[in-house]
Amino acid sequence: MRLIHVVGARPNFVKMAPLYQELEKRSAFKQTILHTGQHFDPEMYQVFFDQFGLPKPEIELGITGGSVNDQLARMLSAIDKILSNLEPSMIVVYGDVTSTLAAALVAVRYSHLLVHVEAGLRSFDNSMPEEINRIVVDRLAHRLYVTEQSGIDHLSTEGVDPGKVVFAGNIMIDSLYRYLSKTSPVTDIEPRLSDINGYGVLTLHRPGNVDNELRLRAIMDGIARVAQQFPIVMPIHPRTRGRCNEFGIALESIEGLILRDPLSYIDMLSLVKNASVVLTDSGGVQEETAALSIPCVTIRDNTERPATITCGANRLVAPHAEAIAGAVAEALKPGSDMSVPPLWDGNTASRIADDLLQQVWAMEHACA
Repeated sequence: MRLIHVVGARPNFVKMAPLYQELEKRSAFKQTILHTGQHFDPEMYQVFFDQFGLPKPEIELGITGGSVNDQLARMLSAIDKILSNLEPSMIVVYGDVTSTLAAALVAVRYSHLLVHVEAGLRSFDNSMPEEINRIVVDRLAHRLYVTEQSGIDHLSTEGVDPGKVVFAGNIMIDSLYRYLSKTSPVTDIEPRLSDINGYGVLTLHRPGNVDNELRLRAIMDGIARVAQQFPIVMPIHPRTRGRCNEFGIALESIEGLILRDPLSYIDMLSLVKNASVVLTDSGGVQEETAALSIPCVTIRDNTERPATITCGANRLVAPHAEAIAGAVAEALKPGSDMSVPPLWDGNTASRIADDLLQQVWAMEHACA
């Protein structure tokens, strides 16, 4: 039985790797990786596959650049041709990126079994393209694997058949636990942190934060205040660098801010696991810090991952300098209680693989 994993953005690979490896242990599937090219960094591309022990994708569409709608249109056409030729039995999509939506829309046209890993998350902010993607894909999917209780609740409210929904846990955390032992001392990643007592990590890339000049300036003013207390390492996203250049925001002039090019997964994990605090607008980083019990300050008005807040690791903060500095101070107070959310235990991929095998058994017997 042919199963196609559709991936396109960096977090997709982190989620796919443990499931691909678990399914390789079982003989029921012929697995194919389809990479749309949505996020493609030639310098990081091979490193990613080497680090995760994944084969090079059999299908590479090379669809990169352009607007979201332009990418979506090109992906729909390209994926349609692929699926019509290969006729897979199952399509697995991950998260909420444009590649996920494109594959879902095509898969249902051919009546392929559509599997959504990381289903049910909701920010209730329809200005985010990812929110629209989540809602549409969850409506189309035949099997929905949920990371936290809020996902179960949202899908129930939306009328999704509960028989399609499985609380499997967080597959991102499978990768995190698997590769923790391969991390390096932080000074190997960033020598400027030698003889430093504590540091922070900053990731910033969401259009809502970086495409608005006033908002981006306010955020970086807050970061400048925090960086007066301890260094902040910022692996800078190309979109963020471009906007800072466009708006004349001189990041290099912020004392205590250490700028880096984007890092590989394991190098980034090396930085995060030893940080005193992490500031981010990334969904995945919120989850990783929660699993590691690292204080996290999320610079957003909302989060689709409320389990990271209820477990005590994460807090939301508005994009204002004083608010950011205050949230960091609050996060660093001693005695904060943190716990890891349920089923974020490193065994999610195994649970999903077992359930998919049951789906295969049911399909085969239904056709017998």
